[in-house]
Amino acid sequence: MVEDKPIVVVTGVSGYIGCHVFKKFLDDGSFRVIGTVRDKDNAERLAPMKKLLGEDIELRNADLLNADSIDKAVEGATYLVHVASPVSLVCENSEDLIKPAVEGTMAALRAAHKHGVKRVVVTSSIAAINTELLPLPDLITEESWSNEPRMRENELKNAYFLSKTMAERAAWAYHHSLPEAERFDLCTICPGIVLGKALLGYGFFSGDFMNWTMMGVMGGTAEGPLPLVEVETVADAHLKCIKVAEAANKRYILSHSTWYPNEMAKVLHAEFASKGWPVKDGLCEDNKQAMINWSRERSEKVLGIEYVPDFGKVMVDMTAHMIELGHLKNAAKTE
Repeated sequence: MVEDKPIVVVTGVSGYIGCHVFKKFLDDGSFRVIGTVRDKDNAERLAPMKKLLGEDIELRNADLLNADSIDKAVEGATYLVHVASPVSLVCENSEDLIKPAVEGTMAALRAAHKHGVKRVVVTSSIAAINTELLPLPDLITEESWSNEPRMRENELKNAYFLSKTMAERAAWAYHHSLPEAERFDLCTICPGIVLGKALLGYGFFSGDFMNWTMMGVMGGTAEGPLPLVEVETVADAHLKCIKVAEAANKRYILSHSTWYPNEMAKVLHAEFASKGWPVKDGLCEDNKQAMINWSRERSEKVLGIEYVPDFGKVMVDMTAHMIELGHLKNAAKTE
């Protein structure tokens, strides 16, 4: 019976990653799954989600800057998966990203403590691992943390990276501050740039990222190496952080492989340039920064993550899907 299943609350389920995580838990069938959105009565906004996942999905209201709403959303939960956090690389005020990220995370953890939640999973980012990290080690592991003082030197530019670093540090600090007898399990997931098909048609950063590449804004040079990971893998990691007992109280880097922007462009150019898209051919090798390697060992050994065999296919399939749905507009192509 549904009543006998443990309850997992997933925050931010109208977001790109959050919807995948929500669906992953629903498909697993082991839990009564409750998602949070800003306004569960916004029928127009939620119509695509209900069409995808069913009219009977359970939703509760929660706002990152309203601790009471988060407290009410978490009430009764056995497990909490906190995905919700603002994502943007451009902002006019760094606090627009930092405040909701940190305060939302802290409200979620305080609610988890108050309501006796057994385990919490927080979606962090590789942005909390290697931003302004100097000197760079040959292999970046979960022991690494981004350099907050250096990020503060250009706070507006680094606002998103600061928001993820500060929110995750605050989560671990709060966790360690609790008396051991009252301490819930905590896992944090630090994915690279997350790519793959979107379940919903809302705007999302990964879609913008692919748009920049397809329009030739990115990919003309090698520049810095980027850790990429498939969105289904990220969703699976959230589920396994709840289901795998040994996963407790650890950080997890999720990175399928490292790509230079021109390498990404080369794959997409081969598929889409003949169809009129101005994606770069990827042959330029200037400005190539040193390769960075992120460890997959913990995610593979502890969580049992199996990364997809061909990440180039992930990029092509994602882009084709965005074109099919009309989410990627070709300004250079005349109809």
